[in-house]
Amino acid sequence: MALPANITTVTLSGTYLDLQGNPIRGQVKFTPRSVLIDPTADTILIGSSLTVSLDDNGSFTIVLPATDDSDTNPTGFTYRVEESFTGGRTFDIQLPSSQPSINLADIVPALPSTGTGVQYVTLDQ
Repeated sequence: MALPANITTVTLSGTYLDLQGNPIRGQVKFTPRSVLIDPTADTILIGSSLTVSLDDNGSFTIVLPATDDSDTNPTGFTYRVEESFTGGRTFDIQLPSSQPSINLADIVPALPSTGTGVQYVTLDQ
């Protein structure tokens, strides 16, 4: 069964590579942080998780309801994103209806480094 026709969706895509350009293997899970109510279609959309596997190129594509669709309540919710692979992170994103197609790399938050910082070595001549 498809989503109600009045629900605005966004196509989200992304590609994961390691520092040598090799595709990452794993999955990415998207969980809405709220139950959505569509009063026009008399429908309740339960916040179940949707998981996509990365393909042979480390890429994925998924279609999700926009987070600011005025036909649903609440508006302005977020999706929790969980990367299931070595070095994967967990963070939240929004998918605005004004952008029907979004690449995850364009909206993923820059998370602070957990390392001890960068050390530089200088050579005096």
